[in-house]
Amino acid sequence: MTDQTKVQARSTSRNDHAFIRVLRWYEKSGDRLVGEALLDSLMLPELQTLFRESSENLMVDCYPVSVAQVDRLQKEMAEPIDLGAYDYYLECDAA
Repeated sequence: MTDQTKVQARSTSRNDHAFIRVLRWYEKSGDRLVGEALLDSLMLPELQTLFRESSENLMVDCYPVSVAQVDRLQKEMAEPIDLGAYDYYLECDAA
């Protein structure tokens, strides 16, 4: 078994509940964090579909939010998502 296979096997066997998905937004000029919102009601399969990722992808990376995702993500937040003012990213933290 190669090192890459070991990493892949370990990753795919992890429980999705070990991760917390967070929407974070940053200044467009600079990289200052402006805000964040916990996305605890969105399950991994829905996020995979929304971001067009395979069902094998645990989505532990950082994913830029585009117009295609705004409507669904907006349902999880009280304040409006403003792609013109901020850069938004779906990020993953360990639980």
